[in-house]
Amino acid sequence: MIEIVTDEHYELISSLFEKAENSIRIISPFLSKRMAELLCMASHRGVECSFVTRFYLQDFIDGSNTLDGLQDMLDAGVKLYALIGLHTKLYLFDSCDSIVGSANFTECGLLRNIELSIHLSEESVIDDLRDYYKDIETRVEKAVDGIISQEMLDDFKERYKKHKEAKKNLDGGTHVAALVRGAALDRIAKGIKEDSNEAFKEIEAHTGERLTD
Repeated sequence: MIEIVTDEHYELISSLFEKAENSIRIISPFLSKRMAELLCMASHRGVECSFVTRFYLQDFIDGSNTLDGLQDMLDAGVKLYALIGLHTKLYLFDSCDSIVGSANFTECGLLRNIELSIHLSEESVIDDLRDYYKDIETRVEKAVDGIISQEMLDDFKERYKKHKEAKKNLDGGTHVAALVRGAALDRIAKGIKEDSNEAFKEIEAHTGERLTD
């Protein structure tokens, strides 16, 4: 089955969360705390859950990602991964259903924005998407900073707090936090991780998406 999804992302994904019995795997650059709760609840009822996201300080500052949500998921036993340069949005439920499209795992992405996705339930296609996820997961697990740990969360919580305090003292203007952590799987991602100028360019390039998601 192939189904076009436009304005009912949240309804569909909620139903698939309820139906899932074995595993839920999600890739999304951005996250909201409300959506994180869905993975936490699934993990608490015994579903194996994992989540791949970006780990950019500016994303947390702008509210397009959430340290509190990631902390809740880590506490609930969800496997968390960080990947630099991530843009994929993929949802996998057991071996039965997958969603691929433009919608981030946020309230804006699933409830408010104009998004387009495809809901797939063909076994051969889902197998290919599961292989795609497994390849990313395997490579990220082997990379430095690929697994989001308590140490990484604590580090960014402290940096987030310091940035917010410093921002209060700024006399106008803007300040971009060009700090990223996560797995760097190619040359471009390594440049973003190691060079603050490249990190700045990466963050600035996605300002529009970050502020609307």
